Amino acid sequence: MPIAPSLTATELIAGAPSTLTAHYGGPADLQPWLGMAGHLIAVGPLPEGPPAGTSAVTAPVWAHAHAMPPMLGPGAQAPDETVAAYGPDVAFTYTFPLPGRYLVWAQAERGYSVMTVPAVVDVKAEVPQ
Repeated sequence: MPIAPSLTATELIAGAPSTLTAHYGGPADLQPWLGMAGHLIAVGPLPEGPPAGTSAVTAPVWAHAHAMPPMLGPGAQAPDETVAAYGPDVAFTYTFPLPGRYLVWAQAERGYSVMTVPAVVDVKAEVPQ
């Protein structure tokens, strides 16, 4: 039985770097997709209530972040999209600019199919210094 993908995150605070990790389960056989180990889309902050429709369309933040593949040594070449080289967890670092509720989608490729992990996350306001 396949493992359902999931997403976990460090504490999400506006203005501070956060790590969101997509867990795809299974072996380390994720392939590079569009040259990256993974892609993350974040949309928000959204008003309270169901996160759909014009609320997402008019959200002030539409962001796209990458999970970078591991750094290679001198003379080494990055694997092409036919090579299963990553995973099963893909970590993204992103700084949410505003507090509130966001829709996020993490994507990675396995077996020439793009897998998407959708999630709703709440970002806290910056901590006063």
